[in-house]
Amino acid sequence: TYKMGDLQLGGLFQTASDNAAGSSDEDTSIMLSLAYGIDKLTLKAQYGMAEGDVSGDELTMLGLGADYKLAKASKAFIYLTSLERDSTGLENQVMGVGLEHNF
Repeated sequence: TYKMGDLQLGGLFQTASDNAAGSSDEDTSIMLSLAYGIDKLTLKAQYGMAEGDVSGDELTMLGLGADYKLAKASKAFIYLTSLERDSTGLENQVMGVGLEHNF
């Protein structure tokens, strides 16, 4: 994670290999994230991609969200995420709204 003022950038790269004898299959994942704080509001975006040798499938994820700080230990949040599976063309969307309080 890299932070510059109110802007925060994050990234992840991951590979996973099949340990079965004679297998050279590997899965690869990339995730990039961005958050920008404006007073009590934090806007967020996230992009991810995963590709698997075994399934030959590629997944793409895009998420947008916002957090609003209500108090020192409380916040409200909302997010919308879209996940697309290239092999089937299926796309799922998930929306969440909630409150979080840290004790």
